[in-house]
Amino acid sequence: MQQTVVVNSSPIGQVKEFVPGSDWKHYVERMEMFFEVNNVLEEKKVPTILTLMGNKMYALLRSIVSPRRPKELSFAEIVDNLAKHLDPKPIVIAERFKFHKAEQQESESIRDFLARLKKLAETCEIGGYREEAIQDRFVWFKGANDSTQVTRGSGLNFTDSCQEGVCYGIDQKGDHCIAWRKCGRSEKSGSYVS
Repeated sequence: MQQTVVVNSSPIGQVKEFVPGSDWKHYVERMEMFFEVNNVLEEKKVPTILTLMGNKMYALLRSIVSPRRPKELSFAEIVDNLAKHLDPKPIVIAERFKFHKAEQQESESIRDFLARLKKLAETCEIGGYREEAIQDRFVWFKGANDSTQVTRGSGLNFTDSCQEGVCYGIDQKGDHCIAWRKCGRSEKSGSYVS
């Protein structure tokens, strides 16, 4: 008995061409997901990325790897060559300086500030100290006075500090009752409710 193989001719999802100035690492991650969900064979990864990356990126890659031709490279070589050009390794001390100088902007929500701190920490090479470093920066959000910042940061782990900060930010906007319930705290005492 002969088996029939059904091939899905339309791919799942899409990857648009890379836009110079956007994040190359994110583009590659999306490309790898595209390969995975569409079962792209190893030998088809190079032609696929070269086709999908767009003319500008192809031209850039071609000039970077000249005299070799892009189709002669492996997928990893394509990714690495473009990463070195588009995302040069940052100077760690400068990245740490930016991280430690980060302050919440007037129009920035506490959640957005926390997300920005996490993004800044990515290039600081602080390893196992990452959550503690973010926590140290996070307890100094806008709207809290010095005594609140010290007491709110003491004895709390990373998750609790973040939760506390989000609740405090909501509380500052006048949504006291909603804020305490959202973060699992008693409305009257401000203590955690289990």
